[in-house]
Amino acid sequence: HEAEGAPGEASGDSPETTRAGDADGGAGAAVGDAASAAAPDRDHSPSPQEALVERVFTAARSEPGTGDFTRRLELAIRDRSPVRVTAEARGEVRTFTLLPVSVSAGRLRAADQSAGVERTLPITLITAVESV
Repeated sequence: HEAEGAPGEASGDSPETTRAGDADGGAGAAVGDAASAAAPDRDHSPSPQEALVERVFTAARSEPGTGDFTRRLELAIRDRSPVRVTAEARGEVRTFTLLPVSVSAGRLRAADQSAGVERTLPITLITAVESV
């Protein structure tokens, strides 16, 4: 029994010692992880989600009302009713009375009946859309 007891006790102590070492190592690793987690906060590189939110917010501020204009134009297309469209390009503001035909790829295609031509305007240049 002495031969069995000595090796059994030694092997019983080893795993417990190893586990205690792992626990200490785990705590040390957790402290290291906390320190490395604090480092990005000082640099504050944005997460992918924060970057996406910022891009969407910037786009909404740079093109105010674009969604509203598109909706008004789509309703005019459906109803086949003319609209007064104001567009600004290079500091020049122009107003057209148009019969919208389609909105696609960020552009309005419409018939300008007073000039007898079809016009294509980028939605981003449109500053106002009014029913006639």
